[in-house]
Amino acid sequence: MLKRKAEEPARSAVELPDGSPAAMVMDMGAYQVRAGKAGAPEPSSEYLTLTAVDANGSAYIGDALQAKVQENAQACTIRNPAPGGRVEAGMEGLVEKLWAQAWRRHNWHSDQRGWVHTSPPGMSRTDGERAAELVFEGFRSPQAGWIPAPQAALFGVGCVDGIALDVGEATTRATPAVGGRLLRYASVESPAGGRLLGACWRELLGKRAVARGPAGEAMGLDTIAAMGLTECAPLLQGGGRAAFPHGDEALNHVKLPLPTGETLALEVSVRDCLTIGEALFRPRDVMAYLKPSLPPQAALLGAHEVLLTTLQQVPRATAHPLVANVVVCGGVAAAGGFADRLAGEVEAAPSHLRPTLRCPEEPETLVWRGAALMAALPEFKASMITREEYMEHGASIVHARCR
Repeated sequence: MLKRKAEEPARSAVELPDGSPAAMVMDMGAYQVRAGKAGAPEPSSEYLTLTAVDANGSAYIGDALQAKVQENAQACTIRNPAPGGRVEAGMEGLVEKLWAQAWRRHNWHSDQRGWVHTSPPGMSRTDGERAAELVFEGFRSPQAGWIPAPQAALFGVGCVDGIALDVGEATTRATPAVGGRLLRYASVESPAGGRLLGACWRELLGKRAVARGPAGEAMGLDTIAAMGLTECAPLLQGGGRAAFPHGDEALNHVKLPLPTGETLALEVSVRDCLTIGEALFRPRDVMAYLKPSLPPQAALLGAHEVLLTTLQQVPRATAHPLVANVVVCGGVAAAGGFADRLAGEVEAAPSHLRPTLRCPEEPETLVWRGAALMAALPEFKASMITREEYMEHGASIVHARCR
């Protein structure tokens, strides 16, 4: 049987030994921004990685975004300026607004505190340099550091060797690490994440479901898309498999939370509900059913396939310690029934590739919590890039120092 380790109790906050102000730790995912002090056990600020831009070009974020969308969803354009946690070219102004939100909420001054960011394992030179320019020139931070998200996830459960399986909004990615260093050559990524689930929901709504807003009014697909429908928590309960194709079954009333704080009520068949949940594990089958005109996508792997493919890409001697420590994280991994379904899927793997899953109770904040612990360590603080070093060497120092 597959073993699943019980998680350790949350560790207490690490005090900074020199009495200096704790750095701001920020984890900017494709769906949410989380921020708080280095050494804190939980993030103190969370808000959407989305901006609403109206016809006049004014941008709204956080609470203002929710109010604007609720006022008139059709009059604004919803944008994600940092898909996959990377700063998009031409979107620096919107990202700066997102980052400044955290400083304003805490009344902190960015020129007095260090800044620590999590980074995707595939962060390019351009991505890193663009982020460094914002930190040092836009916010005038005295020092900054970058922690790869997989490394932070593993550190969050007290280890340096293992595989971080991050099931997030944009993608599902498995990244192994040995001795605290990432094995990037074996990292595997698939677009089967929260965004694919949202796309499947919208496709399903256009075919056979009836969507109603909080007041019972019918909702158009444009309105749903503008509100950023991505949640799927009720869909994996029970871990059942859907059958294809569909028949007509009794309607099931499902309530999905929207990023605006409202709830969307759906009238959809039970089997259709299971179908959308299957997008995390059988994405090729689901897309073939919903959009049969699309060509098959070989890179569209299910969560368990991503994990097993990663294990197959590392030498067997290296894979042995990794198999014993697979840490599941990411917002979509918090969906009800996900961990049990994942455990069932990998049970059929060969014995030398059958992993032990570590599933924290709050996988959506694990990367931030691990980064906050690392950022409070004296060794990490000593390795941070100072503003003086940035001014001397330029933004390329990020690529040289933060690997």
